[in-house]
Amino acid sequence: MGKIKINEANSYLEERFKEYINNNIPDSIIKVEPRLIYLTEEQFKKASKINIKFDVLKILTLKFLIIEFESVDYIIVIGHDDINCENDDITSIDIDEAFYLTAALASNINIREGSNAYEMLNAIYEPEDPTIFQGYELDTLSIYFEPIKIFQLPEICEKPTVFKKYVGSFLMYNKELLLLPFTQKTKQAYLDVFSDLNCMNENILNSSVAYCWRYCFLDIYRCLEPKFTYPCIKQLKDKLSITHASSVIDDSLSSILNWRAKEENSMIALFESLSPSLKTEFESCRKDDGIEKIGKLIYKLRNAIVHHYSVEDNIEDAKTVEEWDSLVCLMLKSIKEIYTLYV
Repeated sequence: MGKIKINEANSYLEERFKEYINNNIPDSIIKVEPRLIYLTEEQFKKASKINIKFDVLKILTLKFLIIEFESVDYIIVIGHDDINCENDDITSIDIDEAFYLTAALASNINIREGSNAYEMLNAIYEPEDPTIFQGYELDTLSIYFEPIKIFQLPEICEKPTVFKKYVGSFLMYNKELLLLPFTQKTKQAYLDVFSDLNCMNENILNSSVAYCWRYCFLDIYRCLEPKFTYPCIKQLKDKLSITHASSVIDDSLSSILNWRAKEENSMIALFESLSPSLKTEFESCRKDDGIEKIGKLIYKLRNAIVHHYSVEDNIEDAKTVEEWDSLVCLMLKSIKEIYTLYV
């Protein structure tokens, strides 16, 4: 992403401000010069040193952004007034003009929903001496834009997975952002997965903000798909004393031999490799006769969701909220174990 031009950011805010007032108060005359938000010389210099590291990540109604300033990374959250993080390593800081304008332009910030156009118009007072007027105070006008919160991170985010790890943490620590009623145990299972970059991916993040249990389950299931060939590869490596990384062998099996593992057998093998304690937890949640293997039951549930009859059979109501929550929790624990075992 790189750096932004601070005057361009000010112009963007000014246009959003004028546009909102004009849409709500026709024929209103708004004059702002030379810029909307006042910055000191020090703030101008600071803004020139801020680096935007990754594309804005949009989750539900929120936008997340990572910036770097003087070898320190910050995560910025746009769209929620009371967001917090209970991680002691993440520190909330006051936002200044340089950080604000950078975040505003990078995220294409909008006017806060429900803002009063007449109040906004009155806030743009006529300066006594336009020749020396340099802009309005940030606190005066920021209340009319989407809220922006900034937090200092304890590490440098070199990869997008680290960025997503922190986004996931913010979601779990702010239950009002979640659409499903996860228990504390399941939220902790999510945090454990988020903290492990080996198994952190887009599907895990999507599952955490799913609006129904079946889609939450399905996104977690998809995290296991890249590991379908790994039980077979492990046997192959042991049998032939192959030292190549499993990922290299997996790529070769696909690109050269066009070979794919059978999904049902793969799921059975993956879940057979779980620790005895986790298998016991799965067994305690079963409602059937206990004959079918865990992996096969997971595979059957996946099929029931992805095929058309999932709607007809009302698969969402086939389990209670407590049962779905327990299953999601166990699936997350399984991902941790499987991604640790099969590398």
